[in-house]
Amino acid sequence: MFNCPKCQKAIKTKKSLARHMAKQHPENPGDSPPETINLKAEVLEIKAPKIKKETIFEGLRGYHCIDCGKAINKGIESCPHCGTKLDWSKVE
Repeated sequence: MFNCPKCQKAIKTKKSLARHMAKQHPENPGDSPPETINLKAEVLEIKAPKIKKETIFEGLRGYHCIDCGKAINKGIESCPHCGTKLDWSKVE
């Protein structure tokens, strides 16, 4: 949370605070452009679960989703039952 230095209004993000300052408290009313803020983007790497070709339940063979355990076809991008992203690169 950020507080406006002029009116002490609580604002959630820096970008929203800049927009609030430009609209509510401009230094030169009428001719000041909104303040520009440079934000740093962070990239998060998410690994998809591995898929095992083995017997998961007695009597069932083939490919199964590692999260929900339901039978799936080889090569699909995500489980049609639970939506889990699938990584086929480790399957022989």
